[in-house]
Amino acid sequence: MENITEKIKSALLHDGSWKFSDFYLNVELLKNIDIQISFWEDEENWATLLSNNIIIGYLWKEYPLLIIEKNYENIVHLNKNQFPFLCTIIVENLDDKNLKLDYNILKNQLLDWEINYNIFSANDLWFNTNSI
Repeated sequence: MENITEKIKSALLHDGSWKFSDFYLNVELLKNIDIQISFWEDEENWATLLSNNIIIGYLWKEYPLLIIEKNYENIVHLNKNQFPFLCTIIVENLDDKNLKLDYNILKNQLLDWEINYNIFSANDLWFNTNSI
């Protein structure tokens, strides 16, 4: 179980450093290394990252947060060089429910995420924040 409270807190605190143009620049950098990008229909809050049509991660538009599967963590270095404040969460699998957040630390920033803060997956986080 990985507690990602500090990473989420850091991403939320750096939102002033993260501009929409930075998000789209990261999207272009990823495309340049053959990562396909997809967006949920009528939403552009998260970019879904794909390799060979398989989802491998997500990049949040609102905050500097990248969630990526461990097998693809090498792409993190590409973006970290230009965006050192980009927070990264590396997971074995996007479906594994092995993440948690300390609600008491982040309760003022979390809005109304409909998520079990004690155990959730990267996909749960993506789904519950996609329209925020």
